[in-house]
Amino acid sequence: MRAILSVSLMLLVWGSWGIAYSQPQTQCVGIAVTDGVETNSLPAHLRTEHARFIGNLYHHAQLLFDHLGRFDAVRWSAVPDGRAFAYEGTGSVDFVVHLIVRKHHKIYRNEVRHYLPSDRVPLSGAEKPYEILSRPVIVGRLEVRLVEQERNKTIWSAMRDSTAIVPHSQNEFIYNPSKHPGWTHPAMIQGFLADIVHLQALNRSVERILNVSDRWFISRPRDDLATARGMLAGLITSVSAELDANLPLEGRIKAMLPEAEGRKRVVLDIGARDGLTVRLRLDVWRPLPAQQKVGQIEIVGVDSTTSIAWIRKIEKKFRKRGEGPEPGDRVISRKRSASFRSNSS
Repeated sequence: MRAILSVSLMLLVWGSWGIAYSQPQTQCVGIAVTDGVETNSLPAHLRTEHARFIGNLYHHAQLLFDHLGRFDAVRWSAVPDGRAFAYEGTGSVDFVVHLIVRKHHKIYRNEVRHYLPSDRVPLSGAEKPYEILSRPVIVGRLEVRLVEQERNKTIWSAMRDSTAIVPHSQNEFIYNPSKHPGWTHPAMIQGFLADIVHLQALNRSVERILNVSDRWFISRPRDDLATARGMLAGLITSVSAELDANLPLEGRIKAMLPEAEGRKRVVLDIGARDGLTVRLRLDVWRPLPAQQKVGQIEIVGVDSTTSIAWIRKIEKKFRKRGEGPEPGDRVISRKRSASFRSNSS
């Protein structure tokens, strides 16, 4: 039996049936985005562009599903319903991927710079052997929910946080006016202090951070925008593998194999890279227009992109007609194996 499986799998590896990511798109996912950011706390240039950043989340999610190659993805909406959400959109979907932006702000983070004995302390009269520096950063938090639309039930969720220092020049900064009055060039005060004071006024954590520091570094609006844009795209990417692992797996029966030990066997166009493992069971469905369940198969051999399964069950109406699974039928596993989900995340 093992010898037959080994030969069969070797032939499949060298075959020309395509890779696992060319799977049929037979299920549909709705993408919903909720903006939970208080935009009044953002600098003017980030506040102006924030709606565009949120809109880009749809695009990044669409690219994710294009890469997975197993689902059609459409734009849907999440409507607040008490403490929960109701989902709506055009057409029907099997799942909703709900993206909730919890944070997307510019703040400051402090770091301590210790002086070496050879360093000259730049602040007149300073006795301490260190200086506290405030650097501009963008912080983000994204919550992702996978909702089974028919039951409006969340079947998986995750929260992702990220922090990115905004590129800035080491030569552009404002000395803390309350600690070091008169040390900053008036042009720097005029050009950049207003945005920093605005952040202080609307965010108490920023106020505390800046009050104890000696120097506040300056970032240019274009660098703030690029960092904020890249952060949201990165947060989507960070959940892609885990989201994929919690979505149904689907493939096709590619061919029938000779019986072995009295068992009928089939070849599938998906394999280990998709999460298939030995003993995993998948339902077999006849594609449209029939859309009927044919039976169930169980995996007995796997390589990276293909697998072999034996037919463990055939539905009664197909047995009566002397029929069963055949090439072209869909095979669906509603949940991946636990080991694949762990490895993916």
